[in-house]
Amino acid sequence: KWFDHDPVKWAEFGRRYQAELRDAPLAVETALDWCHKGSVTPIHAAKGTRHTDALVLRDYLEARLPEEAST
Repeated sequence: KWFDHDPVKWAEFGRRYQAELRDAPLAVETALDWCHKGSVTPIHAAKGTRHTDALVLRDYLEARLPEEAST
């Protein structure tokens, strides 16, 4: 609610959301497992397409996929 898709708050929103994801390793592992099985398409509603939680989540997961492949 704080973010409200305000572009001025985008960078801070991204930092806060990534912190939440770091604090939820089981949820992240589950999402990474889905990614390993094939294409994943998140479905959600947002006011726009450039400043959404789905983009932060996508980038967060993509950054972890190469790490997982090397372990």
